[in-house]
Amino acid sequence: LDPSLFPLTDWRRCVSRAAQWAPPGYGDPAGLPALRSAVAGWVSRSRGVHATAEQVLITAGAQQAFDLFARVLLAPGDTVAVEDPGYPVARRAFAAHGLRVAPVPVDADGIVVQAIPAGARAVYVTPSHQSPTGVTMSAARRRGLLAFAESHGAAIIEDDYDTEFRW
Repeated sequence: LDPSLFPLTDWRRCVSRAAQWAPPGYGDPAGLPALRSAVAGWVSRSRGVHATAEQVLITAGAQQAFDLFARVLLAPGDTVAVEDPGYPVARRAFAAHGLRVAPVPVDADGIVVQAIPAGARAVYVTPSHQSPTGVTMSAARRRGLLAFAESHGAAIIEDDYDTEFRW
C-alpha cells in the first residue's frame, strides 16, 4: 500500500472542520437511536424477532454485553449454562461476576438441552455457528432450548457473532 495515495489534504480539512465544534455530549447510553432502530428492523426482517428500538441496546462488543447481562439480570451464585466446548471469553466474563458456570455438551445438533441444569438462570449459546465446532443448532434443538427457558424461567443469551457468513 502506497501512503502517498492517501488524500492527506482532504483528510486534514475534514478533521479541522469537525474539530471546530464541541461534541454534543455522550449521547444516549443505549446507543444512537437511528442505529437501534435499524438493528430492530434488521432482526425483524432477518430473524422474525419483533423488537422496537427501545428494546435494543448497543454495546462496544460482546464483552460489554456479557458484563451488562451478568450485572443487571443475574446475581452472584446464579448458574449460567455454557456450551462445552465453547467460547472461553464468555465463561471468564460470567465467572468474574461470581456466577456458577455449568458446562453443557455440544453435539451435531448444538447444545444438549437435556444436560442443562434445571436451576440455570441463563443459557449462553452460539447457535448459528457454534464456537469452536462450527455446528449449526438444529430447529428441533432450538425449539427445545426455548421450551427449557420458558419452563425454567431462564434467559437465553444468543451470541450471533457469525450468522451473516454462509458456511
